[in-house]
Amino acid sequence: MKTTIAPLTGWRVVVPRKGEWAERVAGMLRAEGAEPLIAPLIRTEPTHSPEYAQALRRLAEGGYDWLVVTSAAAAETLAGTVPAPGTRVAAVGPATAAALADVGIAVDLVPGSEHSACGLLDAWPRPGDGPARLLAPQSDLASPELADGLRELGHTVDTPTAYLTIPVELDADALAALGSASRRAALVTSGSVATSLAAQREHLPGDLVIACIGERTAQAAREAGLEVALIAPERSADALVAALARFAAGRPGDPAREHS
Repeated sequence: MKTTIAPLTGWRVVVPRKGEWAERVAGMLRAEGAEPLIAPLIRTEPTHSPEYAQALRRLAEGGYDWLVVTSAAAAETLAGTVPAPGTRVAAVGPATAAALADVGIAVDLVPGSEHSACGLLDAWPRPGDGPARLLAPQSDLASPELADGLRELGHTVDTPTAYLTIPVELDADALAALGSASRRAALVTSGSVATSLAAQREHLPGDLVIACIGERTAQAAREAGLEVALIAPERSADALVAALARFAAGRPGDPAREHS
């Protein structure tokens, strides 16, 4: 009788965020046999800037046709803000839509599969009712791709900085946990996570497998100096964990995954 061994048995995997997302990903990793290590590599701080406060007042007063939100961190800065009736809301993906729901904001548009700036641009309504006024709160490290793309469609886009993205170093316990594992990987879910991890390269095991959530994130990881081992075909946590499991199952030198 053959007993199937989960593909990530013996692996310890860095989950680079905390909160509900991290707990969900940790559960998926455990289901594949891994031991998750929840160790945030970045943190965010709201700016509370006068520019952003003014934009939120304008949003509540009906000064925008669309609110465009590209991260859960941006959604959290909208707590207590009620967009004026008739304002439509776009979210870059389901996780961001869920974060908006948590602060009481319903979402009208979410890309079907590609949860990225490119996916949101592809899903944007065409032809519209003419140029629209959009508010897109963002990180201090945000790429201009989405805002530039929306402007190319004829819209006016305000992009106040809603929050700062700050790198976080792995503490001694997390580094020790990685060092004691027989196999290890880190989930890289954004360019800022990649940059934070790359800054700590000298303290990390040399065989740490870098698993990126999409090609754009992989490109950022390479530019930061990381060696990317695998890339999820879709920008979702499910696809990332599945890709790591496939990688582990076929990794040269791994012990047999089944035994009698």
